[in-house]
Parts: sequence; C-alpha cells; structure tokens
Amino acid sequence: MATANVVASQNLAYSNNRLTAITNLTYDAAGNLTNEGTGGHTYTYNGKNQITQVDSGSGATYMYDGEGRRVKRTVNSVSTFYFYGLGGIISEFSTTGVATGASTSDKTNYQTSDRQGTAALLIAGNGLVVENNRTLPYGELWRPLDTSTTTKKYTTFERDSETNLDYAKDRYFANNLGRMQSVDSGPMELFDPRSLNRYVYTMNDPVNYTDPSGAIAEPTGPRIRVIVFPPFDTDPYFCGSSPTRRFLGLPCIYYPEELPPQRQSGSSNKKCRNWECMPDALNLALSWLDNKDGKCSAMYDTEKTGNKPQNVLKDITHRDGSTIKFINLGVNDGIARTQTINGALRVIMINTAIPPGSVSYWNSGNATENAITLLHELGHVYRNVNGLGNSSLKDEEHSKWDAKIRENCIK
Repeated sequence: MATANVVASQNLAYSNNRLTAITNLTYDAAGNLTNEGTGGHTYTYNGKNQITQVDSGSGATYMYDGEGRRVKRTVNSVSTFYFYGLGGIISEFSTTGVATGASTSDKTNYQTSDRQGTAALLIAGNGLVVENNRTLPYGELWRPLDTSTTTKKYTTFERDSETNLDYAKDRYFANNLGRMQSVDSGPMELFDPRSLNRYVYTMNDPVNYTDPSGAIAEPTGPRIRVIVFPPFDTDPYFCGSSPTRRFLGLPCIYYPEELPPQRQSGSSNKKCRNWECMPDALNLALSWLDNKDGKCSAMYDTEKTGNKPQNVLKDITHRDGSTIKFINLGVNDGIARTQTINGALRVIMINTAIPPGSVSYWNSGNATENAITLLHELGHVYRNVNGLGNSSLKDEEHSKWDAKIRENCIK
C-alpha cells in the first residue's frame, strides 16, 4: 500500500508567547500582530488594540462604536453596516451607493449548529443541503468553498473574506494558526497556567470551550450548575472560582447570583452578594440618619471633627478606595470587624463565612440587617477616629449598641 506525507513539517518559534517563525510574524509594542510576513497581510490598530486597517487601508477598513463593537466594514469600496440589539447583531446591510431592487430569487435557508455553535450546514426550504461549513477544531473549513452565502463560519464569529480572520468581538482570531491576533484583555487564572498565555484560544481546548466575547473561555456541551456558598466561594480549588474550572470531570460555571432563599424580611429581598448588597443597605442606613427627629444621628459623637455620620458613612462605603472589605474571617468570627492600628481606622471587614442561616448574614439580601451592620461598624469608626465619646464601644456593649440602633433608627 502506498503512503504519503500528508502534513508537511513546520518550524515554530515563540517570543513572549508570540508566534514568530512560520512566516516571520511581527508585533507592535502592545503585542498586536501587525505583519503576517511573506504573502500575508499587514494590520493597523487603534488605541484600543482594534484592527482599523488591513494592508494600510487598501485591503479593508473597520470602524467601531463606543462599546467596542464593529459597526462598519469597508472592502473594495463596499461598506457593510452592523446594528446591534441585546442579543448581538440584529441587522446588517451593504451599499455601494447605488440602490437596487430586492432579488426575486431570495429564499429562506436554515442553519444547523454543531456543539460549538458553528452553523455547520445551510439547508434550503426543500431540505437540500446548499452549503457545508463543517470545521476542524480551531475553525478551518474541512472543504473550503469558492463562494458562500453566509459569513458565519465558526462558533459565533463572522469570518472576513479579505483576511480569513474571524471577528471575535474583543479581538480577531486566526483560525489557520489557532491563535488570537492580540493579547487577551480578560482575567488570568493563576491556578490554570493555560490562561497565562494571552494569545491562545479557549485555553487550547476548542472542543470543550468557545470564546464568544474574545476575552473569556466558556464551556460547551454538558454543564452542571455549581452553587458555591461561603466560605468556599474564595477557595481556588472549587470550580466556581474560574470560568475554566471543572467538577467531576465536567465543565462547570459559577453562578454568583444564585444565593440562598431570603430568610428575613427587610426593605429589600433581592438576591445579592457582597458589594451588590451595599446600595440598598447604605440607602436605608442614610434614610435613618437623615430622619427629622435626629435620634439616630445623635448617637454618633461629632464634637471633635464636626463630621456628620451621613458623610462619614458615605465616605467609608465608596467602592473605589473604600475601607470596607469582604473577607472570609471564619464561621466562628462575628458578622463584621473593624480593624485599627494605633487607634486609627484601617479597614472594616464584613465576614463572608457566616452561614446563610444566620439572621444577620450580609449576603442574605436583608437590607434592614445589613443597614444595622453598617451603623454598628460606624460606631466603631467614630470611636477610633475621634477617641472616646458618646459612641465609644466596648466588646460587652455590642448588643446594647445594636439595641439602641433598633430603638432610635429603625422607623
């Protein structure tokens, strides 16, 4: 039986994870591939690392909106405009400046998708397959077509005929190389070294993952919904800590919005977590402090600084540079703790490890209890910042202070 060398040998070389040796690929200082070398294209990028020109504009030009989405593509003087809705592109049209009538031969075609979401087959209304777009794992077509009626070739990407690149929203994907043209702007996962290479596509696992945004790999196929509660939500060995983690051999996703049912009534019963719970709690606490009878705000000693408790509370709960942190302090610690050094406030730590059954558990979404937690820690802040005063607290006075909050603040 005769044999043949089907795959030719290749010489690959890398520099800082940049593929360089196939055709002398070159990159700019930001890591964007600018020249494909012999027989390839050149690319021009804007300040957001988006391709704006191919072959200095003679091949194609692209424009983007404020959200980074490509809204115009011009090739050979033909411009295509893209319009977006909540689910992505909802309409597109091309123009050469000459209006033409609609074709009377246009008919409805149907698409069938594979596991990665690729429109593998294009089927006419009579059931005949008119186009086969089956791909190899990284998106190369099994059987390249001379002409095609669709630009959707691989997963959810649009394939540009002028470059054969796939528009992956945040970046462009070179399916012939199985790599992205630019570095990844998405998160790195220190417990998954594959994510440290900023050019690879789907962690080099295109069978089990896709990357619809060009920034974060997402599992394909069977998924299990893993709900991770404190204290395990910060444990890197649980699948919920990374979009690429697995559990029992299957891809899984962490759904942080899925929290235990609400166990307490309050001004808000929304499911929330950590900072998501802050707006309702803060607004409720401020409404108590602003009450006209002044009993709630009068609990805080303002003589030494003149700062109103409302202003202090706003300052310490501002997310940028806030003194409030969400930390796993262990189930045997309190709901929250104020840490000081030499009498000066350093950080307020809200404990994420308190079991969901606890009445004052922050992530229960109970705005009333969360507002009480904020006012309780505000008492510590006034003692720590202003010295001993009417709001000074000792450990044994915690329950008495909370009782005063409930008596003077809750309306």
